[in-house]
Amino acid sequence: MQIHMKISKTIVALALMAASMLTHADFFGTLSGRSANPADSPPLSVEGSFSFSSDYQNIGARVNYNVNETITVYGDFGLSDIGEPDGNSFGVGLFYYLPVLEGYDSAVQASFHTASLDTGSFDTDVTAFGGAFLVTPQTPLNPDTGLNWYANVGLTLLSIDIDVPIFDGFGIGSVSASDDSTELQIGGGVYMPYGPGTIYGGADLIDEFIVGIGYRYAIQ
Repeated sequence: MQIHMKISKTIVALALMAASMLTHADFFGTLSGRSANPADSPPLSVEGSFSFSSDYQNIGARVNYNVNETITVYGDFGLSDIGEPDGNSFGVGLFYYLPVLEGYDSAVQASFHTASLDTGSFDTDVTAFGGAFLVTPQTPLNPDTGLNWYANVGLTLLSIDIDVPIFDGFGIGSVSASDDSTELQIGGGVYMPYGPGTIYGGADLIDEFIVGIGYRYAIQ
């Protein structure tokens, strides 16, 4: 029984180590890839994105809605993979327009995401609260094409719960463990009008680069 417990605890420790390496500003969401000013975005839009690093990938979809000239809300759905664990992720968030820098647009972003991932051997539940500050120039890099850049800095409060089933000699039981961490994130990229929407790409840096691309389609 002690051997089974030691093995199970080792599996839990390795799973926590792998999962805790992988977080970014909008955990299981998309890159910002937009102007911080809601007036520069359509009232309603949908987007698809792909983000990846050496151990992480997320195929995401997002719906954006401008509540007014200050607030944009959004909802996320993703097909997510952290190494071996994979599953579905969901999230909600908002951008609050806060013009405090001369010559630049800025916004505060807040988000919540959750994911249930499964390896077949153990289950991983992840929740993340994110906050970030987004900045974009009011004058595009290329006024003819609308090409512009964005930068963001933020924090993510990440909680990971691992549940590993075991056979302890008396029946099927389980060993559980959890880990909480606060991660600093710095990132940025470029975006540009393309057809009926906006194409974007960028990267977030924490312990490693997470690179992403996406396209936001204007419905209204």
